[in-house]
Amino acid sequence: MDSPRNDLGFAADLISQFRAVRVAKNLSQQELDGRLGIADGLTAKWENSFRKPTLFHAYCWAEALG
Repeated sequence: MDSPRNDLGFAADLISQFRAVRVAKNLSQQELDGRLGIADGLTAKWENSFRKPTLFHAYCWAEALG
C-alpha cells in the first residue's frame, strides 16, 4: 500500500502535467474554470496546492484540456 506522501506526489505530478498542457494550449486559469463550470479561482487553487481536486474534477480537467 502506498504511503500518503506517495499519493500526494502522484497528485502533484498530475496537476503539474495538467498545468503544462493548459499553458501549452494558451488557456488561462479563468478560461479553464469556465470550461469546467467551476468557481472562479479554483484552478489556481489546485495548481498552487491550496486545494486538491476530486477524482471527478481531475477527470473533467483532463477532458477539458483534450
